[in-house]
Amino acid sequence: MNETPDTEAVGKPVAVTLGVGLLAAFAFVTGQAFSDGSRRVQIEAVAEVTAVGDTAYSPVPAEPAPPYPAAAKLDGHPLYPVSAKPARMDETEMRRVGRDAAAGLTVYEAGPKAAKSGEAAGSAGRFYFLKVGPGQFLKVGESPQPPAKP
Repeated sequence: MNETPDTEAVGKPVAVTLGVGLLAAFAFVTGQAFSDGSRRVQIEAVAEVTAVGDTAYSPVPAEPAPPYPAAAKLDGHPLYPVSAKPARMDETEMRRVGRDAAAGLTVYEAGPKAAKSGEAAGSAGRFYFLKVGPGQFLKVGESPQPPAKP
C-alpha cells in the first residue's frame, strides 16, 4: 500500500494504546466476575421483611376465652393473644419487627394499609401479629388481658 510515514507513525501508537486499554478493561471485568462469584452468598442474600413465604406458624390458643398463655416474646416481653380468632390480612402488608428464637416465630406489625383495617386497629396499647396460616394472623399484645371494650 501507498502509506506515508506520517500515517504509520500516528496510527501505530494509537492502535497499541487502544489494544492495551481493551486488554486492561477485559482483565478488569474478568477479575470482577471472579470476585463476585466468590462472594455470591453475601451478594445474593435476601432479607424478607414481610410475612410472604413465612411458614413458621403459631398455634391458635385452645382456650375459648381469655386469659391466654403467652404465645411468643418480643425483646424479652411476653406477647399474649388478644383473641383466639385469627384475622385475615394481606401478607405483603405485615412488617417484621422481631423474632422469638425460642418459639421459632416471627413477630409482625401491620403496615400502613393493614393498620387502617378494623382487625389491625386497637384502642389501647400496641398490637403485634403472629402468623397462624396463609393470610391469617393472631393479634397479640403485651397485656395478658384483652383491652376493655368502651
